[in-house]
Amino acid sequence: IAIGTDVVNQNRALKLLEANRMIKLKSKSKISYFSIKDITQNPYGLIFKELDAAIMPRIINTGDIDLAIINSNYVLLSNLNPTKDAIFIEIPQKENDNLVVVRADEIQLPKIKKLALALQDKSVKMYIKKQFNGAVIPSF
Repeated sequence: IAIGTDVVNQNRALKLLEANRMIKLKSKSKISYFSIKDITQNPYGLIFKELDAAIMPRIINTGDIDLAIINSNYVLLSNLNPTKDAIFIEIPQKENDNLVVVRADEIQLPKIKKLALALQDKSVKMYIKKQFNGAVIPSF
């Protein structure tokens, strides 16, 4: 199984595997981010390859790996369709949201308020759903 080398996405990949009962991880009480070293049970004897996330869509069909946990942005750049090709998909979590932020002294500016309203408009949500085929899920 190919999983990303970066800390945040390796954590997400391992949590996804645990949620789907493929592995068991240490108790989170002492851990901020999980790594392969935190696997306590591996009932299927899975072997992990840590790879740069950007190459995963290119190697999935090479025979070098059997399964890859691929970030949506790389799925979108490949010929993969997340809603058709995925075995399982991560349940959206607020901790994984991307945020639009501004400096505190600009938060009340009319243009910032207008931007915030526009970004949260129902038409934007519909566009995201249609455009990204389930690879990007609006959280607003």
